[in-house]
Amino acid sequence: MEQVLSLIDKASKKCGGDSALARELGVNKSMVSLMRSGKAALPVELAVLMAPMAGITWEEAARVAMLASAKDDKRAAQLERVFFCKTLAGVVGMLLACVVALGPDGAMAGTKLPKVVTDPHILEYLDPSEAR
Repeated sequence: MEQVLSLIDKASKKCGGDSALARELGVNKSMVSLMRSGKAALPVELAVLMAPMAGITWEEAARVAMLASAKDDKRAAQLERVFFCKTLAGVVGMLLACVVALGPDGAMAGTKLPKVVTDPHILEYLDPSEAR
């Protein structure tokens, strides 16, 4: 519920208040009040519309809405596992893409990384004369 309140508060502040937020979302101000109080669930589509106003991704906003409306703790835990696996898969995919691109036969083979890199595992890709 705290995350729902945070999402609504940030979006409301960006819009200039609950009335302006309601107009932006195409709902009554009472709907915003009901969602804020927890008497009405935050629909995923409204959460997604609030995401840019609140400065978060639409995926995070959808996650907040889905977890808040989960029928019980078991369902919430199931949803969290799905979200975690999706995030983990994205991170692993990005890492693999970097490894392939920077590898000896990759599209970026021989590309020097920025001098700000200090991780010893990454420094091996830098030109030794440029290493700190």
